[in-house]
Amino acid sequence: MRWTIAATALSLGTLGDAELLHEHFHRMGRSPNSTSTTIPSPPKPSNSSIPLHPHNSTGCLSLQNLNQADWQQSNTGTWLDNWWTANAAAISQNGFLNTFAELALNDPGWTCPIDGTCQVPCIPVKQTGVHGNLLARADPLASSTQTGYVANSLSNLQTQFNTLYSILNSAGTKTSLDINSLVQNFWYDGSQDSTMDLSEGLRSFGLILGLGAAIATGGAVMPAAVASTLFSNVVTLVFGGLPSPGDPYLIKASEVGHEMSNYMEDCERGLQDLYNNLTSGNPLGDSSDLRDILSDGTFLSSHYFDMSQNMTTAFKSTVINYLWRQSKVFILGGASCSEDQGIGSTGSKEGYEMIWWCDDDNKAWYLYNYQWGVGSRLEAGRSISWVSRPWGADRMGSHPYLSTHGGSGPYWEDLNPWNVVISSVKSWRVAGYNYTTETWRSRISDMYRAGANPWFEGNAMEGLWTIPVCNIAETVNSDWYGKESILMPYGYDSRPKWCGYICDNSKETTQAFFDAAHLMDGDKRPFSETCPNNF
Repeated sequence: MRWTIAATALSLGTLGDAELLHEHFHRMGRSPNSTSTTIPSPPKPSNSSIPLHPHNSTGCLSLQNLNQADWQQSNTGTWLDNWWTANAAAISQNGFLNTFAELALNDPGWTCPIDGTCQVPCIPVKQTGVHGNLLARADPLASSTQTGYVANSLSNLQTQFNTLYSILNSAGTKTSLDINSLVQNFWYDGSQDSTMDLSEGLRSFGLILGLGAAIATGGAVMPAAVASTLFSNVVTLVFGGLPSPGDPYLIKASEVGHEMSNYMEDCERGLQDLYNNLTSGNPLGDSSDLRDILSDGTFLSSHYFDMSQNMTTAFKSTVINYLWRQSKVFILGGASCSEDQGIGSTGSKEGYEMIWWCDDDNKAWYLYNYQWGVGSRLEAGRSISWVSRPWGADRMGSHPYLSTHGGSGPYWEDLNPWNVVISSVKSWRVAGYNYTTETWRSRISDMYRAGANPWFEGNAMEGLWTIPVCNIAETVNSDWYGKESILMPYGYDSRPKWCGYICDNSKETTQAFFDAAHLMDGDKRPFSETCPNNF
């Protein structure tokens, strides 16, 4: 199935008004530039404080070693506002980029497509003719400076969007996601025909794209309200063709990678629509537009966050998190990192022997998979179960466990398995077992509004991983039977005893954990075979 992403990102009115948004996109497109337009001169701000930026030996404006101070000291933001107002009619007819190229740069052929290049042309320090008359500046050098700063900012903005677009368009990215490699290596239940609900997985993809686009336009260094608005617009766009939250989309496990890759192609087209509308001068949400993105010289310098590595690993993480959430993967923790509290031991923690995290409060959290016996591994006529690494976790990390124990690839060395634990515990602390993509979307929006950067912790960020967590700290002072075997190392002979309500010493919380981690086998609780009365 192919999703058709509704073009709903850049609105004429309130975000979410689908009718207006669709009408807006139908009216997209630029009229030919063959006709001339008489444009009134903008107001003339004072030139007295505008520094004369040095130019190079060819007579072209130098755009090297710029920073935000250059933009601010030259009052380029005010100049751009005035120029935009004076040329509003032409921008409305032909789009901002076309209008700026023809009237400000005097170069009608200059373009900045998202899938191409955007090189700033030579901007002569002394401008005459159309350029000088339209700017109506007392100081032509200042006009050249500000024109060049805007052009350079547009070029850097295009570079960032092109990076994100290339990630979605990359054959390498699609190959790593159109798995069957990820499905085959990170999920197992004996059948590739098992049915899965893919809706949350696809929505996670959309959120990552929104994160990438907001970072592409400056992230936390741009005005917080604009970053939040941009994120919301992108997510609204890429969610347009998906089922509503809570509505299932059922497919076979073997189709997961292919379906996610198809959705990435739709996201790619959606991102292109966003960029085209942004550079056409159309508004973001109710009031913001390209000027807000460029405000304060955010993109005058090219030294900004390269999201390519984070985005690619985030997409892969989303697939694996989704697959493990369909499996019996879980996290136990909350007791001391020293493991001397009488509730078991995980053995060696060196290298990749255990996947765990000791938090700032000296509390340990361990990643597990509930594994059941197959083939000849039967005991008393029934399958036995034990704890192991999650399926495929031994292929993750800079030194994958499998590679150091005689195994063979493929490996995912860019995926840190400890991030699974860190991110999941953060998610659980926020919303327990009910952390959905809607929760993540709301939390990201809140962070942007507060001026924070959701990418601060990379792929350990809250929401990227949502493996169910059980806090076993309350078992330390309990008198439960078998509590000395609650924590165990990985291995075929590692069979814990869970003879009580191990999560917060609460029946309701423990049952919710069992359900979230798919640990119940009918009415039978996990690891309870040897408990009194088969607890």
